[in-house]
Amino acid sequence: TVFRLLKEFKNDVRIFAELLIEFNAYTHNIARRQELLERRALEKAQGEEKLREAKLQVNREVRSRTDNRDMPSAILLLLLQPWSDYLSFTLLRYGDKSDSWKRALQVIDDLLWTLEPKIKQADKIKQMDVQSDLLAALERGFETIGFDQSKGRKLLDAVTSLQRMALLSRKAEPAPAPMRSKLESLAEKAGNTAGEAKAISPEEAKIVESLKMVEFGTWFEFEGGKRLKVAWFNKKTEHYMLVDQQGRKVSLTSGLQLARDMLARRAKVIAGS
Repeated sequence: TVFRLLKEFKNDVRIFAELLIEFNAYTHNIARRQELLERRALEKAQGEEKLREAKLQVNREVRSRTDNRDMPSAILLLLLQPWSDYLSFTLLRYGDKSDSWKRALQVIDDLLWTLEPKIKQADKIKQMDVQSDLLAALERGFETIGFDQSKGRKLLDAVTSLQRMALLSRKAEPAPAPMRSKLESLAEKAGNTAGEAKAISPEEAKIVESLKMVEFGTWFEFEGGKRLKVAWFNKKTEHYMLVDQQGRKVSLTSGLQLARDMLARRAKVIAGS
């Protein structure tokens, strides 16, 4: 535009109107491209956040049933990995009010009951009736999520062996503490932003609360002059999707991390954005 003006403008001012039309068309195409990229990034981030929310809910349900009780290694592995994946799938597809979700949770309750040492004959008879259907339900769940067949078979064999011990009134050996801690930590990380410390100071809490009022479209300036815009905020997980000037997703960051960056003067809200 500048070069054409310098080269072609003599006395005819119509060239300004002609170049303005071309320039507006060019900037309009850039804006459309930016909007399209931003929308795609937003849809992808919303999908990822929905999965994160599901994993958080699943982890709460599983941990509420396994915390404060001894658990054999194979059962911990089964519940915190393949069965948690199946629960996430069921929750996303059918919701937490569905019969499928309730049945998937009931499988956990039934499984844990069948592993308890049985003393009474009535309990032993009940277990014999329950365990075949339970194994079938576990197998269907593994198939649904496409879990590795050989690994699934080993877990089911371990369940059968532990159920046999329960019928003999014997208690299974619990998982070693380091292994249990590692499995639970991995399950917890699936629903949280990696590397984020849980401790939060009063100053950080105050900024986190104020950030909840930030409008979509607000620009932040980071170290080095990098500017990113808040394209979306998830109230449940308190994660912010930040995009660049082209509408490309740069990060999905937590309100706590943003607050810490602001306190350390690594980030600031651009006034009037």
